[in-house]
Amino acid sequence: MEEELIYNEIFSLISTLKSSFKKMQIYAGIGSSVHTLREIRVSYQRSLAALVYAANNGQEIARFEEMGFFRILHSVNDKNLLMAYHDEYLKNIEEYDEIHDTNYLETLHQYLLCNGSIQHVASNMFCHRNTITYRMRVIEDHWDLKLDDTVERFHLMTAFFIRDYLNL
Repeated sequence: MEEELIYNEIFSLISTLKSSFKKMQIYAGIGSSVHTLREIRVSYQRSLAALVYAANNGQEIARFEEMGFFRILHSVNDKNLLMAYHDEYLKNIEEYDEIHDTNYLETLHQYLLCNGSIQHVASNMFCHRNTITYRMRVIEDHWDLKLDDTVERFHLMTAFFIRDYLNL
């Protein structure tokens, strides 16, 4: 079947189910197209990953092919490896935030998402830019992070993607 036809059929099915079960949240995941019977298992696993992605992102339908970097994370069979990677880059900041009731982890995340723009981070977090500047100085000094290093930023952003993927 054509992918668009499959999507439309699933969308129609969800609409029908929602009209019958008004209080239920209904999600669907679409796996990859396959050409042989041997590939069905992979497509099924990918459809489950897309289903979880849809539910986590509040989408009714998600296609595996549109999951971006999460496709790669889904393909890692060793979840302990993902957890270890996350912990290596973010756990100390998470623990510090929890103990001291601070918000350094979210500030760092916003900083990375805003490509280092203090003004955008301040706007997104409803803070004064001096507050964000102070937090970023603490983050860099306390955890010895070099946020002007592209590779370091990549590792941190990957750890945040893993955090989202594992629902930590």
